[in-house]
This record gives sequence, C-alpha cells and structure tokens, in this order.
Amino acid sequence: MRAQLEQLRKETEQSTAKFTLRDVTQTYIKAQVINSKTVNVPEALIIREYVDGALEPLDPFSTMIWPVEKQDFDTTMSGKFYGVGIQISLENNSLTVVSPLEDTPAYHAGIQAGDVIVAIDGEPTQGISIDGAVRRIKGDENTAVVLTVRRGGGRLRDFKLIRKEIVIKTVKGFARQADGQWDYLADKDYRIGYVRITNFMPQTVNELEAAMDAMAAKGVRALILDFRFNPGGLLNQAIAMSDLFIDEGVIVSTEGRATRKHEEVAKAGATERDLPLVALVNDYSASAAEIVTGALKDHHRAIIVGERTFGKGSVQTVHGLGREALLGGDAKAALKLTTALYYLPSGRSLHRNDDSETWGVEPDVSVKVTRDEVTDIIDLRRDSDILHGPNEEAVPATQPDSTAKAPATQPERIKLDAQLDTAVMVLRAELLKKKI
Repeated sequence: MRAQLEQLRKETEQSTAKFTLRDVTQTYIKAQVINSKTVNVPEALIIREYVDGALEPLDPFSTMIWPVEKQDFDTTMSGKFYGVGIQISLENNSLTVVSPLEDTPAYHAGIQAGDVIVAIDGEPTQGISIDGAVRRIKGDENTAVVLTVRRGGGRLRDFKLIRKEIVIKTVKGFARQADGQWDYLADKDYRIGYVRITNFMPQTVNELEAAMDAMAAKGVRALILDFRFNPGGLLNQAIAMSDLFIDEGVIVSTEGRATRKHEEVAKAGATERDLPLVALVNDYSASAAEIVTGALKDHHRAIIVGERTFGKGSVQTVHGLGREALLGGDAKAALKLTTALYYLPSGRSLHRNDDSETWGVEPDVSVKVTRDEVTDIIDLRRDSDILHGPNEEAVPATQPDSTAKAPATQPERIKLDAQLDTAVMVLRAELLKKKI
C-alpha cells in the first residue's frame, strides 16, 4: 500500500496543470481503491487524513472540526454545557475534585475540593482518564448521575446530582472571600482592583461589568485587567470590552484577500469607567486578548505590563458541514477557515508569521519571568479559584503533614507574582502622580 500511495503522491506533485475539484475527487477515489485492495482501513480514517492533509499547507488555524470534536468546540465557544459543575484532576492516580463551580448542583450538594471520586454511577474510576470521566459525568439536562466520594480518607458517600446547564465563569477576582464571593481588591490601601479574564465567551463583558459595579461600590480607584494565559475567543466580546474603556476611534479592523477592510469603532457614550488601567499580558495572551490590549495601548488608555503577546491575529470563519447544516440545523462537523487578519488602531497587524520581526502587543513595562515563576503564578491562580460549598464539612487529614504551608496572604501572593507586583506599583505611581 505504501508504495502505491507514494506513486500517487508523486503523480499529483508532478502535475503541472491546475488542480481542479475533479482532480481532487479522482485522487481521493484512487486512494480509496488502493486501500480497499490492501489494508482496508475504515473509510472515515481515509477521509480525515485526506482533509487534514489538504488543510495543512494553509495556516495553523484552518482546520476541520470533526463530529467527535464538535461538542467540545461548541462548549468552548458558548461557555455552556450540561453537567454537575466541578473541576477535576488526576492526583496520585485518583480522580479528585479541584473545586466545585459556583451555584451548580455540585456546589449546592456539598461536593468540596479534595474529594476523591471513586465511582461514577457505580462504576469504579480506577484507571480512568480525565476525558473519560468528563464524558461520564456530563449528560442531558435534568438527568441524574451518582458520584461516590471519599473525603479525607474516611467513609464513602454517594451524591446523587441532577445535571443542569453550567455556565463557565470567565471573569475572576483576586481571592475568594469566606462567603465564596470574589474579593476584587489587589491593594486595599490604594484601592486597586483586579480582574482576571480567562476567555472571551458570550457572557464575558456582562460578567466584567458586574465585577466593576461591585468594585465601584468598594471605592476602587484603579484597575488591573489580567489577560495572561487567555487564549482569546469571541471577537464581539473583545470589541465590547474595549468599548468600556475607549470613548472614540477605531478598536480593531479586519481585512482579507477576498474581504474588504472593515473597522469596528468605539461608540460615543458607551464608556462607563475612567480609571487608571494596567493590562497584564504574557506570551500566552492571544487573539481577542491581544485585540483588547492592543486597542488600549494604541489609544493610550492603559499601561501594558508583562511580556510580548502570542501574535495570533488571524480571523477564522466557521462553516457548518453536512445535511443538518444545509437544512438549517446544528452541524455535526464544521470547517474553521482563516479568512482575514486583525489590525490594531495603528494599522499594524498582530499576526506572527515565521519571518516576523514584530508581532502581537509589546508591553510598555517589560517584566520577564522564569519557568519556575510561571509555575508559581499558575499555582496561585489555582489556589484562589478553590470554592468552598455552603455545606462544607471539616476534612480530616489522613496523616499530619508537618511540611504543609499556610495559604499565602494577600501581600505574599503579590510578591510571588513579579508581573502583578509591578502592575500594582505602576498604578500606585499613577494614583500618586494624578493625586486621585
């Protein structure tokens, strides 16, 4: 089979004529004939390899979303799914709850951080993967799933949970308060607020506005917008978020080979907050996160602190495929195709190509961190995300741990994060300079 496919590949590459749709179809048929006469692998595998191979030369972001991936893709874009509302991980080969999510079936039932899930609907979880556990815990709305939990090495306990719509929260604060709500103050003396934007989903800007209302009630005088590790998301949310802080001018423009230039402009009167701002970024801040930080920088609306952003400035359009899509229903598969590039208000493209010398958004105040420091930042974020449910019980330790550390205090957390520490110092200086 290998020799026959290699010969077919050479014939295709050596062809000097324009490769038409008919040529593509005939080449695929030949590959299927070779397959049927030799190893006879499933047709779906041939289709996948053929399509992925055809898309590979375009760019890293043009790709097929296959039926097995479509549900996860839809969840990522919508920020919603049906489940019980827990974050899980594998710790010492045990399926462990990292944290319940706020206002979810798991939260109200009393599931808590550190619980070990030993069975799902009576089936043991030993040897299960995270993906396998997620598939078994998720399900249709208003259906039941039973999680058997061991807490602190004690007895087993069954939790029968009814699956509900879970909305993923994308705006988080500095630390959890005793009642489970977010504390948005990173610096209580200078009243400097802090929000962490994890993704751009349909509800992100609404969440941010609610957080800013809560901060306004506390007398916040300056604000840190943390976009580190934010992979992006919906363009309309990036535009709306920029519009909260920019009162006029271009926010972002798009232009492609087959599409005219289109500009998104700030709406007069849409700006609600006039606070000194810092935007925190790193080399994992991408796409929509770069659009917001780039607009804030170009309009001199925020000081950018951290590291140069990722440089993902291409626009993808999603096209539903299959009979269902043609009939106006939900597509079982989709094609995500790059159709244009984003441009900052200055007219510069964000996108990073192999030969690019500049890309993304360059910080005004550069603060580089080591790999160990990145790990510390991620650990601090994970610890701050842990939510204790309303029915929290004391968790008996299986063994006393003399090496266990007490949770870091607010000043300690800031000092352990050099980029955040710098952001706080920058805003302190701004407040003193403006005598706000």
